[in-house]
Amino acid sequence: MFQFTLLLWLLSVGMSISAPSDEFRGMVNEGELSVDVDGPLMGIVPGYAAQGERQPHRTGNIFYELLEYNDDYKIFKNLVKKGITMKGLTFNIYDENMQEAASHLFELLHGAEDAGYNAEKLFNFDELNEDLVAYATQLNMIYRDKHVDTSAFSPPFITKPNFFVNGETILKAMKISNYLYNNIDITEEAYVDQYFKNYDTVTINSNYSGWNLPENGGEELLNYFREDISLNSYYYGVHLRHPYWMFRHRLYALNSRNDEHYYYIHQQLAARLYLEKEHLRQENNSKKNDFGDFKPYLIHENGLPFPSRSGTIGDWSEDRAKIKAIDIAIRECMSRGIIMMENKSPIRLSEDNYIKLLTRLFRGNFEVGRISKIVRSLFGYGGNGYPIDEYNPAPSLLHHPQTALRDPIYWYMIQFVLNYFTEYKESIEPVNLQKHSLKRCEIIDAEIPKITTYFDYYQFNINKAVIKKSSPHFKIPLTITARQKRLKHSKFELNFTVDCEGIKNTIVRLFLGPPCTDSCWEEYSHFFELDKFAYSFEEGLNTITWSPEISNKFSNDEFYNMEGSSLLKDRINNYNMFKFPENLIIPRGLEKGLNLTLFIMITSADEYLDEFYSANKFFADLMNDIDNKPLGFPFDRPAVDYYDDAPNYKFYNITIYHKKNNIEKNGFFSPHLH
Repeated sequence: MFQFTLLLWLLSVGMSISAPSDEFRGMVNEGELSVDVDGPLMGIVPGYAAQGERQPHRTGNIFYELLEYNDDYKIFKNLVKKGITMKGLTFNIYDENMQEAASHLFELLHGAEDAGYNAEKLFNFDELNEDLVAYATQLNMIYRDKHVDTSAFSPPFITKPNFFVNGETILKAMKISNYLYNNIDITEEAYVDQYFKNYDTVTINSNYSGWNLPENGGEELLNYFREDISLNSYYYGVHLRHPYWMFRHRLYALNSRNDEHYYYIHQQLAARLYLEKEHLRQENNSKKNDFGDFKPYLIHENGLPFPSRSGTIGDWSEDRAKIKAIDIAIRECMSRGIIMMENKSPIRLSEDNYIKLLTRLFRGNFEVGRISKIVRSLFGYGGNGYPIDEYNPAPSLLHHPQTALRDPIYWYMIQFVLNYFTEYKESIEPVNLQKHSLKRCEIIDAEIPKITTYFDYYQFNINKAVIKKSSPHFKIPLTITARQKRLKHSKFELNFTVDCEGIKNTIVRLFLGPPCTDSCWEEYSHFFELDKFAYSFEEGLNTITWSPEISNKFSNDEFYNMEGSSLLKDRINNYNMFKFPENLIIPRGLEKGLNLTLFIMITSADEYLDEFYSANKFFADLMNDIDNKPLGFPFDRPAVDYYDDAPNYKFYNITIYHKKNNIEKNGFFSPHLH
C-alpha cells in the first residue's frame, strides 16, 4: 500500500507546474474544468433510492393548478416521494440529492410572492427535514428583494449546538434533561461531569477537541481558534452568501464582485490564522506545525459521531490521479494566460479578471462535480475515504460549512488553493505605490495603547441539542448551557494625528500584520484587514479614532453570553453571522509581548464606484465596497516604488500582551486556555 501524509499529498499535487497539451485538452473535454458565466458551477446529478412518500398540503385555486407546470415544484415533489427530504436524515448540502431538494425548495419559496401562492401550503413543512427547510428558508431571506434584518438569523451555535459543542457535553445535557423533575444535586458525579446548577440554569463546562489526548503536532494548541463558535457560524454565513450551486445570474444581480469577495474572505481567513500562529513561532522559535489524525469530538443528531480523519492516505487510485490532473490543467491555464473551453471562445486571463476566473476555476472543480466529492471524501475521512455516491448518515467535518474550519486539513486546503492566486500575482504588474502617494496628506503621529488578550468564560443555551420542536416535550423547565473558554481582547482605541491640505474626502485602511524582518511589503499576503472606512477631513490637524466598538465591520456575540449577571433586556444585539467575529480580530499575545505590525493608509476618495454592485442593502452593508480598488489593497499583490517615510501610509510596531488566568471556577480546562 502506498501511504503518505495528507500534507505531503497536497505538496505533491502542488508541484505540478505544467502539463502536456493532450492531457490538458482531455480534462477540458471531460467537462470538469468550468467557468460558465450563466449556469451553475457544475451540473446536478439527481436521485437515490426511494425512502417513503409525503403528501403535499394543497388548496385549490388557479395558482396552485399552474404549479403542476412548474419545474421546481415537480422536481421537489418527486424528491419528496423518493424520501430525499425525510425527517431524521442527516442533511448534507454536498449530497447531490439533498442539494437538489434544497435548491428547488428555495426556488419555490423565492418565487411564491410573485407567483401568488403560499409556499407553506404546498407541502407540510413539519413532515420535511428540519435542516433542509431551515437552509432553504435562510437563503430565501437573503436573496429576496425585501430588506432583511440580520437579527432575524439566530446564531447557528444556538440553533444547532451539536455542530459547535463537544459530543460529551451534548450527552451530559441529554442526561440532565431526562432527570426526573430536574432534581439535580451537586454530587461527586456532577463534579466529575463538570456541571453545576444555579437556580433554573444548569451549566456544563465544555472543552475543545483533543483535550484528553497528548499533544499531536501542535495543531491542538490552536483549537480555541479553529473551533470558535462564532468563527464557524460566520463560515456558515459565508456559504449562504456564496452557495456553490446557485445560478450565477442571481449571485451577480446582488453582488457583481461575488467571485472577488469569495476569494478575499478565504485569503483573509488564511492571513488571520497565520497571525494566530505567530505566538507559537515567537514563543517556540519555530515555524513548523505538523498534523496527524484528527478526532472531531462532535456527534450528529442521530447519535453517530463525526468520523475521525486519518492522517494518512491509503492506496493510490485513478480518482486521486484525477485530482492531480485537475491541478495540472489549472496551472496550464495560468502558464498560458488563457482558458480554452470546448465549443467556446478562449478566455484570456488578465490583471482585471484573474481573480474572477481563477475563483470560478477552483470552485467549478473543487467544490462541485465528481472531483469535489473525491476531495471531500479523501480529506474529510482520510485513509481510503468513503463511498462518495452513497448517502452517509454521519458525514465528515468537511461536509458541513458549520464544521469545516474545525479540521486543520481544511485550512491547508484553503492555502493550497490560494497558492494559485499568489503564483499568478507574481507574473502581473505589481502595485505602484508612488501613484497612491498623497503628499498633501501626512500622518504625523499614532497613539497605540496597550492591547491585552485573555481567555474568558462564555456560556450559551444548548437546549435545542436535547429538545426538538417536534418533540412532545418541546420545552423543559431548565436552561442548559455549555460553558467554554474563548479568546478575547481588552478594549482599545487607536488615534492617528493627520494633517491634510486641500483634501477632504478620503478612504482609510487599517491592517494588522506579522513582524517585519526586512520589508513589510514582502509579507503582503499575511496582513489582516481591520477596517476600511470613509473619513472627511477638516482644515488643519485631524484625529482619526478607531476602535472595534465603533466599527461596523465585525460581529459581537455578547448578546447570547449567559456568563455574568447582566439582564438580557439591557443588552444590545450586535450579532451578525455574516461578519467576522470581533473577539478574534486580535491574535493571542504573549506575557512578554507579541510583536506585530500595524498599517494605516489614507487615499483620496475621488475614485467612486463606476459600476453597479448591489441594490440589495443586505449585501451592500456586508461588502463595504466604497471604492474601485481591489479588495485588500494595497496588499492585494506585490508592491513597488514604495517609501519608508511615505506621508499617507505608515507601518507601526505594535505589541500584544496576554494575561494568564490560572484561577479555575467550577471546572478544568486545557492548560493552553489560560
